[in-house]
Amino acid sequence: MSTLKEQEFPITDPSLNEIHYNNVPKSSRVFISYSHDSNKHKKSVLLLSNRLRREGIDCNIDQYETSPPEGWFCWMSNQIEEADFVLIVCTENYEKRFKGKDEVGKGMGAKWEGAIITQELYYSGANNKCIPIVFSPQDSEYIPSILKSATYYVLNMEEINDEIYDELYARLTYQKLVIKPDIGKLRPITSKYCSASVSTQKKKGGIVESHQKPMIGELRKITTEPQSSKIHETFTSPSTGMEFVLIPAGEFMMGSMKVAAGKPVHKVTIKNSFYMGIYPVTQKQWTAIMNNNPSHVKGNDLPVEHVSWNDAQEFIKKLNENEDTDKYRLPSEAEWEYACRSGTQTKYYFGDDASELRNYAWYCRNSRDTTHPVAQKMPNFWGLYDMHGNIWEWVQDSRRSNYVGAPSDGSAWEDGDNSVRILRGGNYVSGDFVCQSAYSDLAAAESGFCAGFRVLRKM
Repeated sequence: MSTLKEQEFPITDPSLNEIHYNNVPKSSRVFISYSHDSNKHKKSVLLLSNRLRREGIDCNIDQYETSPPEGWFCWMSNQIEEADFVLIVCTENYEKRFKGKDEVGKGMGAKWEGAIITQELYYSGANNKCIPIVFSPQDSEYIPSILKSATYYVLNMEEINDEIYDELYARLTYQKLVIKPDIGKLRPITSKYCSASVSTQKKKGGIVESHQKPMIGELRKITTEPQSSKIHETFTSPSTGMEFVLIPAGEFMMGSMKVAAGKPVHKVTIKNSFYMGIYPVTQKQWTAIMNNNPSHVKGNDLPVEHVSWNDAQEFIKKLNENEDTDKYRLPSEAEWEYACRSGTQTKYYFGDDASELRNYAWYCRNSRDTTHPVAQKMPNFWGLYDMHGNIWEWVQDSRRSNYVGAPSDGSAWEDGDNSVRILRGGNYVSGDFVCQSAYSDLAAAESGFCAGFRVLRKM
């Protein structure tokens, strides 16, 4: 039985009855992402990894580690980022955890890896990097939806089929199973119907048009000054106690040329002032509306987490019903960045020096791998806390790869894949680059691992 889906299996010369490797093999670095379903399942993963290592591939799994000094979350992030290939062993449990849907406290590793892999696929175009593996044909239905169209491999580690294994091994060592022949010389066909060459020049009024590119002029600098001394109007939600601060209308340059998904930098005009939550929704505020608490780390003043985009929408719907209004909603991505920058155009709302981030954010260098109570670090110039780090924050916008064609009025951009939504701000295990004002991430709308949100209230 072939591991490649039938429609994707390469057509071969029927005269060939064995695989010929005519290209030189090259080693690769491989990481295996899987869930700890059972001891038998873990053993199968170990057998696969050990065989790959014996045959020249630098394969890594968590079973080789006891307690990585950088912590498990950072270790997993580094393994996925540095790997040439990520083998994803798909089972029913893994699919649940990949989507962040398993019980709170279970499968944290697979949930975290799923979030990182999703980012790799959407932002880095890592379609060839991530390879689904199943140990039985029936498990193919549990391949995460984002990888459904990928070539997958069926490997029974108890009774491994070497032909099947070699297909995977060839891919991991950059060897081709079928060598494409060189293109031969074109064969001319003479015909009395062949016409003379046609000029491709455009003419207008008998004159050939000239489309000369103009010289690039000097960049125009838009100056903005932080309004640090101005005290803004506030508002408190009567049903939850959520505190809001008034964000004044204005314009800013959105994005960053140094962030992959932050290009092109473009001017956005926020025409209407709005109220923004001073900090992310806390567990106490969430429980007051939803009567439950999905968070992994519990605490009234901690930000609520393990909240999907869909969950956030349900919270806002009930909040509006409780207060008989329609003014509460998620901020758009542009509104979030505008509020975060608070009049600045630097990497962070306090400047460009990443060494100062510890004074403003809970992130990988000071969080000790956990969330922290809101409003403990220094706020931005408009009085907003935790815009960098602590917890990822959902915004209204749907999936995008860049800002080409983005709205210029600050509205949410929802023309893309609405099953995938935007996250902002970074979280407690993010590095300083991820915590920048212009950085964004992606996740499935139904996934909630390490995600929370803050609420906007219209005037």
